[in-house]
Amino acid sequence: MADLVFNIGLGIISWFIARKKGYNPWCWLIAMGILGLILVMCLPSANAVGIDPVKQQKRKSLARTVGTSLSFLFCVILFAEILAKVVRQ
Repeated sequence: MADLVFNIGLGIISWFIARKKGYNPWCWLIAMGILGLILVMCLPSANAVGIDPVKQQKRKSLARTVGTSLSFLFCVILFAEILAKVVRQ
């Protein structure tokens, strides 16, 4: 349970970073904790000054794909852990 709370806390930080960079922050809320945080920090900003709209859209699309994929993977792992605990009982 503490791991879940820790990962959600990191997800909230990722949410704010994604929002600041011009990405959809909801894709990053539960994006694999520390891994998601590192990735969102490494992605180039879509709000950078002087980039053309096509490049901006590509950056947003990449961030959305990565964030959503990590969030989906987090949900699958969480579901598998819960299922494993239920089966053991």
